[in-house]
Amino acid sequence: HFGDVWFFDGSLWHQLGDAPWDGLPDASAGTTAGMVVVVDENVYELSSDSWKVRCQVPKHANVLSCALVDNELLLGCRSGSVFINRCGRWSIVTLSGGSGCYSMVCVGQEGRRFVYQHTEDAKEERIVIANPADWNAGVICQLLPQGVHEVNILDADQATCECYVEPRRPWLAKIDGLRFPLTLVIKMKEGVAFGNFFELHGNEPRQLATTFLPPRNNP
Repeated sequence: HFGDVWFFDGSLWHQLGDAPWDGLPDASAGTTAGMVVVVDENVYELSSDSWKVRCQVPKHANVLSCALVDNELLLGCRSGSVFINRCGRWSIVTLSGGSGCYSMVCVGQEGRRFVYQHTEDAKEERIVIANPADWNAGVICQLLPQGVHEVNILDADQATCECYVEPRRPWLAKIDGLRFPLTLVIKMKEGVAFGNFFELHGNEPRQLATTFLPPRNNP
């Protein structure tokens, strides 16, 4: 159950009661007083055995990780950027990186704030589906390459499909209002993958190290 929250004291688990949200959390982190949890557009904070909404998540942040230090909230995002909330106001730290970025934030000793940014430079392919009769699994499955990571749909007027497109089953996307021919814009999981480690000093990222990784075949 997504609303159950438990605390481990080193030997036993203790249930803290149902949390005030529905659905699966996007990120969570422990704090000295409890924990913070990001669910959709809200950041919830547990303190003194009670939950409250700490703040609202910036629009389109797409949060992947979070951390709280010295009353400063950090959000690592799938875009590769980091959002920071100080005194109720948001700022953004943009880290250089290619496509396929995401950022993970954490707190170290003495409140040091660290960011790991993962980057995969991916190539792009395009497939054109000319007729509505060909918009089906039998046709599209034969055209899709291996290692598909992300798919977007463009129509004849360059309008974009606004709903989520499953990478391996794009024919399930809602294409009402789009005009054929449709173009599948496919981002591949190929190329070089690397991770950059940063320490944040205010809003200033200072790079500590870089590590190169093999690209993932099955993301």
